[in-house]
Amino acid sequence: RIRGKPPGVAKTIEQRLKELKSLNSDPELEKSINIGFPQPKLNRTGVDVMERVRYLKSRKSDKEFEKAARNRTLKVPVEEIRKEWLSSAEGARNLKTIADH
Repeated sequence: RIRGKPPGVAKTIEQRLKELKSLNSDPELEKSINIGFPQPKLNRTGVDVMERVRYLKSRKSDKEFEKAARNRTLKVPVEEIRKEWLSSAEGARNLKTIADH
Protein backbone atom coordinates (compact mmCIF):
# COMPACT_ATOMS: atom_id res chain seq x y z
CA ARG A 1 0.00 0.00 0.00
CA ILE A 2 1.37 3.42 -1.00
CA ARG A 3 1.17 6.28 1.47
CA GLY A 4 0.31 9.64 -0.03
CA LYS A 5 -0.29 10.45 -3.67
CA PRO A 6 0.93 8.12 -6.42
CA PRO A 7 4.25 9.11 -8.07
CA GLY A 8 2.58 10.41 -11.24
CA VAL A 9 0.35 12.81 -9.31
CA ALA A 10 2.63 13.86 -6.44
CA LYS A 11 5.00 16.81 -6.79
CA THR A 12 8.68 16.13 -7.34
CA ILE A 13 11.23 17.21 -4.76
CA GLU A 14 12.36 20.04 -7.08
CA GLN A 15 8.79 21.35 -7.31
CA ARG A 16 8.34 21.14 -3.54
CA LEU A 17 11.65 22.91 -2.86
CA LYS A 18 10.82 25.64 -5.38
CA GLU A 19 7.45 26.17 -3.69
CA LEU A 20 9.06 26.33 -0.23
CA LYS A 21 11.71 28.76 -1.43
CA SER A 22 9.11 31.08 -2.96
CA LEU A 23 7.15 31.09 0.31
CA ASN A 24 10.18 31.74 2.51
CA SER A 25 12.16 34.10 0.29
CA ASP A 26 12.75 37.51 1.75
CA PRO A 27 14.86 39.79 -0.49
CA GLU A 28 16.33 41.48 2.57
CA LEU A 29 17.69 38.16 3.84
CA GLU A 30 19.03 37.09 0.44
CA LYS A 31 21.05 40.28 -0.11
CA SER A 32 24.80 39.95 0.40
CA ILE A 33 26.40 42.54 2.68
CA ASN A 34 30.00 43.69 2.51
CA ILE A 35 31.38 43.47 6.05
CA GLY A 36 34.54 45.35 5.15
CA PHE A 37 37.24 42.70 5.21
CA PRO A 38 39.55 43.05 2.22
CA GLN A 39 40.41 39.93 0.30
CA PRO A 40 43.88 39.05 1.63
CA LYS A 41 46.52 38.05 -0.86
CA LEU A 42 48.20 34.75 -0.18
CA ASN A 43 51.94 35.13 0.02
CA ARG A 44 53.22 31.60 -0.05
CA THR A 45 56.85 31.90 -0.89
CA GLY A 46 59.16 28.94 -0.74
CA VAL A 47 60.73 30.29 2.44
CA ASP A 48 57.37 30.42 4.26
CA VAL A 49 56.48 26.89 3.22
CA MET A 50 59.88 25.53 4.18
CA GLU A 51 59.71 27.28 7.56
CA ARG A 52 56.31 25.73 8.23
CA VAL A 53 57.51 22.26 7.20
CA ARG A 54 60.55 22.63 9.45
CA TYR A 55 58.32 23.64 12.38
CA LEU A 56 55.95 20.72 11.84
CA LYS A 57 58.83 18.25 11.61
CA SER A 58 60.34 19.58 14.83
CA ARG A 59 56.97 19.16 16.59
CA LYS A 60 56.59 15.61 15.32
CA SER A 61 60.06 14.64 16.48
CA ASP A 62 59.65 16.21 19.96
CA LYS A 63 58.90 13.23 22.24
CA GLU A 64 57.91 15.32 25.28
CA PHE A 65 55.44 17.36 23.22
CA GLU A 66 53.93 14.19 21.78
CA LYS A 67 53.66 12.59 25.22
CA ALA A 68 51.99 15.68 26.73
CA ALA A 69 49.52 15.84 23.84
CA ARG A 70 48.68 12.16 24.16
CA ASN A 71 48.22 12.36 27.95
CA ARG A 72 46.20 15.59 27.64
CA THR A 73 48.59 17.55 29.82
CA LEU A 74 49.70 19.92 27.06
CA LYS A 75 49.23 23.58 28.00
CA VAL A 76 48.08 25.75 25.10
CA PRO A 77 48.10 29.58 25.43
CA VAL A 78 44.64 30.12 23.92
CA GLU A 79 44.57 33.92 24.22
CA GLU A 80 47.98 34.27 22.59
CA ILE A 81 46.95 31.98 19.74
CA ARG A 82 43.64 33.83 19.31
CA LYS A 83 45.42 37.20 19.07
CA GLU A 84 47.87 35.81 16.53
CA TRP A 85 45.03 34.26 14.51
CA LEU A 86 42.99 37.49 14.48
CA SER A 87 45.99 39.56 13.40
CA SER A 88 46.77 37.21 10.52
CA ALA A 89 45.16 37.17 7.09
CA GLU A 90 43.84 33.68 7.85
CA GLY A 91 41.72 34.99 10.73
CA ALA A 92 40.10 37.67 8.56
CA ARG A 93 39.42 35.12 5.81
CA ASN A 94 37.83 32.70 8.29
CA LEU A 95 35.62 35.45 9.75
CA LYS A 96 34.50 36.49 6.26
CA THR A 97 33.69 32.88 5.36
CA ILE A 98 31.63 32.51 8.53
CA ALA A 99 29.79 35.77 7.83
CA ASP A 100 29.05 34.70 4.24
CA HIS A 101 27.68 31.38 5.45
